[in-house]
Amino acid sequence: VAFNRPARAARWALDAIAACMHADWPEELLMHEVGEVVGVSVPTPASQEPEPEHGQPQAGGNRKSTLARLQSLRVQQLVFRGLRLKCGIDDGPVRADI
Repeated sequence: VAFNRPARAARWALDAIAACMHADWPEELLMHEVGEVVGVSVPTPASQEPEPEHGQPQAGGNRKSTLARLQSLRVQQLVFRGLRLKCGIDDGPVRADI
């Protein structure tokens, strides 16, 4: 595939990889190590954190409840699902010879 701008090529590559992560892969592939689902636990962005309930301590509090609250603010981020894909991009003038 050829693009007139490197940014368009990068966007296409990232979109293709993202689309393949959500493709309808056979269950046998998803159960195999080369296609298994891999995710990581990441913190919830601050803008999505729930507001503290009325009457809950906002600062201080005990360490155990603070740790439990922080762990509850984590979400699973999909890293791999299905075949692992790579995309290469090269930038430069096109030269065609016959």
